[in-house]
Amino acid sequence: MKIVTAAHDIGDQNKRAVRVLNEEKFDCIHMHLKKDEKISTHHAKTDVVIIVRAGKVEFNIEGEVVTLTNEDVLYLEPFEEHSLHAIEETDLILFKVN
Repeated sequence: MKIVTAAHDIGDQNKRAVRVLNEEKFDCIHMHLKKDEKISTHHAKTDVVIIVRAGKVEFNIEGEVVTLTNEDVLYLEPFEEHSLHAIEETDLILFKVN
């Protein structure tokens, strides 16, 4: 068993991404974006599962725009191009499945 802490509040810092678990089968990354922060278009080589813990974030996934809140879970297939825009201050957990 492992327990890690991923605090919602990052103070005055701008966007932050911290790997909180690095296991053989998956990586777990805690990401926090301030309102209006963006992450440019990129892709992952693995399956990705994103769980929004707080806030509202817009994903542009290969031209399709979706808005996620804490009621949503997003699954991305390997190599799906995507970008992010925080509509509100946003806290999320990202799993890269190896």
